[in-house]
Amino acid sequence: YSRAAATQERLHGTMTDARIYRRILYGCLFLAAYIALDYVSYVKPYRGLGITPWNPPPGLSIAVVFLGGWFYAPFVLIAPAVADMVVRGAALGIKLELLLSLAVGSTYLAGGLALQRIVSFDPRFRFVRDALTLIGVAASSALVAAAVYVVILRSSGTIFQNEVIAVAWRAAVGDIIGILVIAPLVLLAVTYRPWPRPEPLALVQLLALYAALAVVFGYQEATAFQLFYLLFLPLLWISLSYGPPGSAIALLFIQIGLIIGAEIRFGPDPGLGALQVVMIAFAITGLSVGTI
Repeated sequence: YSRAAATQERLHGTMTDARIYRRILYGCLFLAAYIALDYVSYVKPYRGLGITPWNPPPGLSIAVVFLGGWFYAPFVLIAPAVADMVVRGAALGIKLELLLSLAVGSTYLAGGLALQRIVSFDPRFRFVRDALTLIGVAASSALVAAAVYVVILRSSGTIFQNEVIAVAWRAAVGDIIGILVIAPLVLLAVTYRPWPRPEPLALVQLLALYAALAVVFGYQEATAFQLFYLLFLPLLWISLSYGPPGSAIALLFIQIGLIIGAEIRFGPDPGLGALQVVMIAFAITGLSVGTI
């Protein structure tokens, strides 16, 4: 869905019934994708809350709002509550889940609309400023969402005072990582044409990526994440070969690999703070180098 189409609709003030039904279908597909992302990323949660090392659903919300505008606001606002009910059984209670959903959903709705209003932002990531713009929107949206989230949880007595900083930090960083990994992938899938064709060397690059993951988590004498810098080599190689689409796909593989590897190697306590710092470093580096 393009900005040009949105402008035409605002000028004429109408949408055909077929377009309305199609966009409602897209909204339902967004909800399904949101729940699926929440489910697969629900690994190593903090105290059973929806706080994980990386949280991709906000990235999907911002991308969908950027592409579709206000029409998708109802879907974005209820998506966190629906996902919590499906994935975690509304553990905090329906009323609290709905309040959190509206508060956090509105934050990412605002983030997507703000990104849409930045005229210089190109969702194809043709310039460095595009990557920096998304990083800025991701950081500001995630920080506000984390603050709102913590205030509501603390007011309801769900968390204690001494947990506020830890919960806010993990929530904010997890959301930033999720936005920087998922939002570019969705935006590029819709707007980037033509996508680069994979060359035979792509298989070697993919094998190098998995080989680096095997070394990072398989070398028993290394401490946790001591060798993580090895992953920068295949990430930079793929980003320089295929630009933004290559970096977006490589980042997705790396983030999934880091979560699975940490679960296998370190069990229930991998050092989530260190893991999140590693993941955000990869996300920012991959997006920036792919754009360059």
